[in-house]
Amino acid sequence: MKYLLLLSIFLTACAASEAPPAYLMRLGSSYAWRCGGYAIDPHHIITAAHCGWLTKAQTNEGVTVNVELMAEWPEIDTALYQTDGYLGLDSYAALRPMEPSEPAYAFGYCPLWDSTAARFAQYVGTETEPLYCHELHLAGAWICSGDSGGVIEQGGAVVGMIAQFRGNPLASNNGRTFAHATCAVPGEAIARRVEKWRRER
Repeated sequence: MKYLLLLSIFLTACAASEAPPAYLMRLGSSYAWRCGGYAIDPHHIITAAHCGWLTKAQTNEGVTVNVELMAEWPEIDTALYQTDGYLGLDSYAALRPMEPSEPAYAFGYCPLWDSTAARFAQYVGTETEPLYCHELHLAGAWICSGDSGGVIEQGGAVVGMIAQFRGNPLASNNGRTFAHATCAVPGEAIARRVEKWRRER
């Protein structure tokens, strides 16, 4: 137990030293921010497809732009939006495969839409259908719907996106219950869809 506590403190301390990337954004509508997202260039933002129809995006600096859905890939819970204005960010997300030997950190807007509290992230390399994802473990934080569309960052690049919960049916006294695992869509799977979309435009 003592060693588990020390490990938790170590991971939390490591996470706290990681600053949120400049390309991390909030997405929502005129009524509320619903999900996270990330800019891949000055005019395009990636988020989770299950977040629904979104109309606005906001940078960490508070700049708000209107967005329009350009493409959607439900099989990997990913959507691409275009902004109506130029995003003059300090950096944009590069998508690449994860290096298992390097630490990775998750950034989302949970709890209380706070993007500054990074979480140490670890993949479990199992793919699921119909959602193509890897199970994701996050240390030192709760999981909530605001995390959707957040990033798994490693070495300055996006190696995954926090996606939807995956339900496993279990037997119980009151019928069916669900044990949920958080999934992350691998960065290379998203990159392939975006590249194909750009070629076919």
